[in-house]
Amino acid sequence: MARQDETEELEQNIFFKSLKLRCPDLYKLAAEQQKVICVPCQLSTQGLPLNRTNFEQHIIQPSPFFAGVYETVNGKTLDFEAPYIETKDGFHEKRKVRILFEELHYNSDYKPFRVLCISQPFQGGTKAV
Repeated sequence: MARQDETEELEQNIFFKSLKLRCPDLYKLAAEQQKVICVPCQLSTQGLPLNRTNFEQHIIQPSPFFAGVYETVNGKTLDFEAPYIETKDGFHEKRKVRILFEELHYNSDYKPFRVLCISQPFQGGTKAV
């Protein structure tokens, strides 16, 4: 049987599709500013509200002050040490989320930005992988 990370199609992932359809401005911001979009695997999104707040906490960028620390669009912090991302300040609970795989996407200026498929959301949802 194939593992979840071998069969996931990001373009078919409900979280990723909803981000693009419901909050195209956020997707455009992430693409243009070459931020990292973290997409929870499909099975882990059960019960996860697909709203702006959840999308904002899954778009991250490196902290300008601390190595290995990333910040979400809505001001929360994470420790990023591949293959894991660990939630820190601003999240309701501490989670260590595994990066399943990475894809490189391109913005309208043909500049790359990263899209990571992660084992579960940083907050809420279910643990699937």
